[in-house]
This record gives sequence, structure tokens and C-alpha cells, in this order.
Amino acid sequence: MGKEERDPVTAFSYIDYLISFARYEEALQYFIPSLKKEIINKEQTAGYFMNKLERDEKIMENRAFYDPAMALFDSLYQNDMRINALYVDYNFKVKNYDKAAEKLKAMLKNNERNPVYGSNCCLPKIL
Repeated sequence: MGKEERDPVTAFSYIDYLISFARYEEALQYFIPSLKKEIINKEQTAGYFMNKLERDEKIMENRAFYDPAMALFDSLYQNDMRINALYVDYNFKVKNYDKAAEKLKAMLKNNERNPVYGSNCCLPKIL
């Protein structure tokens, strides 16, 4: 990969270009290795998706890219509550309420600080 291909701004610009022409499969084929090889890191990717959630009116039209991209991003960082919350926000935005609710439940169960569901729970179980 050339130096210009290792630049996150270039990577996201190219992804946006592909999405704008509905070339979702190509965008995913570029996004996935870029994320896994950390050409684009977790913080940059989270910022990209947060920006899209706030400003992109066409996010519903482009779900062919965003659905699998967000699912992959969330799966790579399963223990990061911020990424999990971003995944929940995305699913609310695209009106996929069942997935959002499922993820919220999983977050509650996996949160050790949660007194009801956490693994270090000190409260008695209610029947």
C-alpha cells in the first residue's frame, strides 16, 4: 500500500466516493481491510460514523454499506461501551429498534457496574 493509501482522510474520502455512486460492495471491500489493518483506527472510525449519523440525510438510502460496516465495527470492539452505544444509535437512526434493544440488553448484562445485571452483582435475585 502506498503512503497515500495509509492516510485515513483519503481512506474515508474514497469510501464516501464509492457510497455516492452506490458501489457499496467496493466500499466494504475497501473499508474492512482498512479497519482491520488499522489504516483507520478506532477513534477515527467512530468519528466518521458519528459524523454520518449527525449529518448524513442519506444514511437510510446507503444502508447496504452502513449496516454491515457498523456491525463489523461493533464486533471488533465488543467490550468498548462507546462503540456499543454508537451501534445502538445507528440502529435507532435507521429504525431497526429490535437490534438496538438487543444490543442495549447485551450492554446491560455485560456491564459489571450494573447492580442488576452485572457479574459482580450483590443484590438478591428477584423471582
